[in-house]
Amino acid sequence: MSALPIVVVTSAAGRTNKELKRTALGLVQSAIRPLHWIVTQSTLEHERVTRMRPVRTSGIHIASSSINLDPQSVVVFLRAGDTLAPHALTVILEHLRTNPLAQMLYADSSHGRSGRFEEVSEVRRPGWSPERLRSQCYVGDTIIATAQIVEAAGGISLLADLHEHDRALRLSENAQNISRVAELLTLSSQDRMLPSASLVAVQEHCTRVGIDAICTTPYTVPVVRVARRCATTPKISVIVPTRGTVETVRGNKVVLAAHAISTLLGATKYPSIEVIAVLDKETPDESRREIIAAGGGRLQVVDYDRPFN
Repeated sequence: MSALPIVVVTSAAGRTNKELKRTALGLVQSAIRPLHWIVTQSTLEHERVTRMRPVRTSGIHIASSSINLDPQSVVVFLRAGDTLAPHALTVILEHLRTNPLAQMLYADSSHGRSGRFEEVSEVRRPGWSPERLRSQCYVGDTIIATAQIVEAAGGISLLADLHEHDRALRLSENAQNISRVAELLTLSSQDRMLPSASLVAVQEHCTRVGIDAICTTPYTVPVVRVARRCATTPKISVIVPTRGTVETVRGNKVVLAAHAISTLLGATKYPSIEVIAVLDKETPDESRREIIAAGGGRLQVVDYDRPFN
C-alpha cells in the first residue's frame, strides 16, 4: 500500500498541556506516523509538548500554522485530548485505497479510559446524511478529508479553529463522496459521547447553500431544528412497491396496496401529491386493476421485473 502524506491538525486553543500531550503521544505510537502535525493557536507553554523528546525524534514535522499542502495529502482534524487508535491511520489509508473517490470520512469512537476506572463506551455512527448533519455533528470530532476538499472549504487556517459542527458542514459542502469508516479510530473522553451542535454554524451553512429555513434549538439536548420555508407547493411522490398481495382487513378481502393508496389519498389535503405504484411481475391482473382504480389520476404505474431487495 503506497502511503499518502498524512497531515494531522489540532487546535490548542483553550486546551491544557496534558490534553495536548495525550494527543501527541498517540501520534508517536501510531503504526503509521503522520508526516506533519499542525498545532494551531499554540502558546509557548504548549510548545513544551511539541518539543518533548518522543515527539522530536518521531520524524513528525511540527508546525504552528498552515502549510502548503501536497495535493495528495490526507488531512485529519483531531481534537486536543483525543488520541488516534494505533491502527487508525493504516485503516484510513486502506479505506482511501479501496475507495479512491472518497473525499471526506468519519468514523466510530471509543469514550472513557479503563485506567481511570471509567466505563468505556463505543459510539457507532450511522451512515452519511446531510440532513442529519444539519441537526447535529453526529459525525464526531475527528474528520478526515482530502487536501482538495480542505482547500475548497477555506483551508487549514480557517478550519482548524472552528467549532467541529461548523468545520464538518463546510467540508461536506465541498465533498461529493462522503463515507463512514466502521471502525473505532478515535479514543476520547466520556463527555464527548453526545454529538454537539452549533446554531450559528447551521444558520451560516443554510445561507451558503441556499436553504431558506428558520433554524432554532428548541430542545434540551444539542440539536438544531431546520424548518424550511416553502415558497411554492412542491410535488410529493409516494412510492408503493407491491406484488398485489391480497389479505383480509376487517373481514373483507382487499388488495393491500390499493387499500393503502386509497386511504392515503382520502386522508391527505395536500394538493400536489402523486403515487407511484411499482408492480412486481407476479402482480395479478385483478390486483393491478384495483390499484389503478384506487390511485385514479394521481397514480403512475411502473412495472418492475427484478428483485425488490
